[in-house]
Amino acid sequence: MISEYMATFTQMMKDYPWMVGIYSLYGMTVLTYCLKFIPSFFGFIKTQSITTLELNNAGWSGNEAHFQAFMAWYLKSPYSKWSRYLSLDGKYHHWDDEDSEYPDKKTYVIGAGYGTHFFFYKKRLFWFTKGSLQSTGSDKEKQNIVIKTLGRNQQPLLSLVADFAVKPKETDLNIYAYKDEWDVISRVNKRPLSSVILRKDIKDDLVSNLQYFYANREWYVKRGLSYKQTYILHGLPGTGKSSTIKALSSHFDKNICIIDITAMSNLSFEKAMASVPRNSIVLIEDFDSCKALHSRTDENGDATTRFAELTDVLSLSKVLNVLDGVVSLDDTVVFLTTNHLEKIDPAMVRKGRVDYIYEIPHLEDAEVKEYIKLMYPEADVPQVTFDTIAGCDIQSKYLEYREDVNAFVASLAVK
Repeated sequence: MISEYMATFTQMMKDYPWMVGIYSLYGMTVLTYCLKFIPSFFGFIKTQSITTLELNNAGWSGNEAHFQAFMAWYLKSPYSKWSRYLSLDGKYHHWDDEDSEYPDKKTYVIGAGYGTHFFFYKKRLFWFTKGSLQSTGSDKEKQNIVIKTLGRNQQPLLSLVADFAVKPKETDLNIYAYKDEWDVISRVNKRPLSSVILRKDIKDDLVSNLQYFYANREWYVKRGLSYKQTYILHGLPGTGKSSTIKALSSHFDKNICIIDITAMSNLSFEKAMASVPRNSIVLIEDFDSCKALHSRTDENGDATTRFAELTDVLSLSKVLNVLDGVVSLDDTVVFLTTNHLEKIDPAMVRKGRVDYIYEIPHLEDAEVKEYIKLMYPEADVPQVTFDTIAGCDIQSKYLEYREDVNAFVASLAVK
């Protein structure tokens, strides 16, 4: 059958030569059409056989820290000597000609420049391409890195990331700030609870309340209660409100998420509170600085609230709704601090909305003596009655007389 067809086709080509041109043209068209898929086919094969990781320094979030961590990791590896593309990076540290810590006196580092660089990790070939990003609206030079390795398995890249990525110390707290999303802005050393001198009954109460909260999630869930807790710490300036919150965060191994309430709109406040990172405490310092939260019986207070509700600034009703748990606040502890609780609208501080309100007082005789024991453990505490003093003032005196307990004690007022 096929042989008969081929014989007929061959005879037809001999009898009608013009058909040879038609079939040739048709064949070339089909071949050309098929050839255009070859690059796409090989591109598909390539993308499916190479695993890629991207990172950049365009943001002010943790991504930039990991970008810098990878560059530092690569520069320490022996493969950095292979690079044919180099860049001159500045050292951003203070130094002087007499400082022996920097014997080479160099203020720069020769780093990997724009281009492709190769290295081995755990006997596997990797390569990365360093490039630039558009820096529109910023003076900062923005860069990106694309790391690649052969194979479809993600694990080699994940192992590499685990090796070079920034590793927070166990003694560190992450401090988050909100700007469209939560970002780590710094890491600070944890503060021992014992280093905060506070009236014993207040400190014990704060610790026991938080301890119960973190240990009894099911108690809230079974009773249909929002698993959240809100505290207000108020008192005169310098009494240690922020220090207390930092120490409590350290004690319970929680990070701190700071909200600048004066920079919030209704939408941004709701989004911030609904997206608080896990294992964190929310801190809203000086919340009296938001006029929308002032008492509506104050002069212009009600007008301010109405104006806020009609515009895109933060309104009292939005804050109340969020703290009431209309937005999901699962596993959230909120601390609000103020030096002027009397300015705050009563609706903000009512029971059920705020769980605990503590006035952080000046240090009295018992706390002053505890402070002396803490800072001068070898010294005898004098048997006198000390006058009240603000926490910031006693710390200032300690820094002045840190090496002289007698001078420090002499600087304190007694009754």
